[in-house]
Amino acid sequence: MLHPLAKKRDNNRFEGIGEFQFAGHFALEHCRRLFFDALAQVEPELLRSLIAGPYQVALGSGIDLSTKTPSSRDQLTTALTEVRKAARAWCTRWRLVDSWCLDFAYDTVLFWVRQPEHKDRWAEETSEWVHQHSFPRFHELKFDFGGWSMVLQTWNDFEASARASFEKCLTEYRKEAELAATLGGLVRTKTKRRTEHFLWLARRVLKQQRPSEMARFSANVTADSVRKATTRLAKEIGLTLPAAVRS
Repeated sequence: MLHPLAKKRDNNRFEGIGEFQFAGHFALEHCRRLFFDALAQVEPELLRSLIAGPYQVALGSGIDLSTKTPSSRDQLTTALTEVRKAARAWCTRWRLVDSWCLDFAYDTVLFWVRQPEHKDRWAEETSEWVHQHSFPRFHELKFDFGGWSMVLQTWNDFEASARASFEKCLTEYRKEAELAATLGGLVRTKTKRRTEHFLWLARRVLKQQRPSEMARFSANVTADSVRKATTRLAKEIGLTLPAAVRS
């Protein structure tokens, strides 16, 4: 089931970090995941506390989510209610007040119950997202120019010819790839969002850092650009900024 926010965005362009982008909930889910990755990078305790809190509640309930010996419906209902309650408390601790953040934490805990060896990862993405067509990759770029005839050709001549040939090959490859992307239903992103935008947003939420503080340690970045980038990103992924960092 799509998140309600995603349903409203299905026909909109959603900004990502690449040249091309899926419209709607595919990109929304991916960018939310990038944000949680940034949260864990900024504050390693975030992931550890999810293990120490909600995950331990799930283990203590004794529920079995396997297909072979699943817990009874009554036991499962009671246990999942407690897990969700613990996940909500975890979200409150980290100032993550939106329902999709709670869903993300809850799904991650249940993923760990099923596959405890993956406690260093967030919950698996939806089947639509992990489908091979959700990560379109154009065929490999292949360039074969031949070797340098050292007796009949100077290195400078060979290098100039090779570079010119490669540039032509690269240009043609890009045109073919962009055409394939368009025919495949992708849309071009309006902005090349940088990965640090997610880190900036994570710092605003977890550390309550002001844009001026983050700009001070970033080259050629102003406080206003940090504020605009993080505010725009928060709006697009449906994240409510804590009151203390909204200004």
